[in-house]
Amino acid sequence: MSKTGRSSFILGIVIGMLVIVVLTALAVGLLMSGDMVYRIEIDALNIEAESGLARDIILRNYNAVIAYLNPFNSDSFSMPDLGASEGGINHFKDVKNILCGVYIFGAVCFISIILLSIFFKRRMTSGTLLTISLTIFLLPLTMIVAIALDFDSFFILFHELFFTNDDWIFSQVTDPVITILPAEYFMHCAIVIAVFWLLGSVFYLILSIRKKKKVPNQPVFIPRY
Repeated sequence: MSKTGRSSFILGIVIGMLVIVVLTALAVGLLMSGDMVYRIEIDALNIEAESGLARDIILRNYNAVIAYLNPFNSDSFSMPDLGASEGGINHFKDVKNILCGVYIFGAVCFISIILLSIFFKRRMTSGTLLTISLTIFLLPLTMIVAIALDFDSFFILFHELFFTNDDWIFSQVTDPVITILPAEYFMHCAIVIAVFWLLGSVFYLILSIRKKKKVPNQPVFIPRY
């Protein structure tokens, strides 16, 4: 591989990683924008029966959690019908800080993608675009395989990586919110994020194919006799 080829390959990996962050922020923003997905989850996971709560109570408290996690909300954490321990409240504070970081980092990465695409416009070849696509594809593939093999271990590892305490380990007695937010719900959220990554991978794959098909107009040599 030539020096130019190596630099284009590295550029593709860098942009691919930046795109992953942007797509993650977009997916999380969608999931946190309302209760549309969660309404489906209530029926799919039989949350009413599992929690012993009526649907309207479940939605009211879920929306209270979502409202608190909004980065522009400065209110203290509270739910209208469910209590919370000090550890539970601290955990939601940690979650909010992480989400804010995801949004900010996503915005920075989006700007970085634009600047890199402009600055290295000549190196954005079909091969570079294909590298971006493959880079984005590998992460959702790894996540889906991990979820399929052992979601519980994946779930625990995720919390151990992103949280510095054990406040995420809830008790139904002190933090009944866990009954309306089962682990399966977060598994489905992870799948939604992975789908966003896959769509991003397909997008850059299409760009790569279209770029490769574009052949610059070459001057036609017409011999003169």
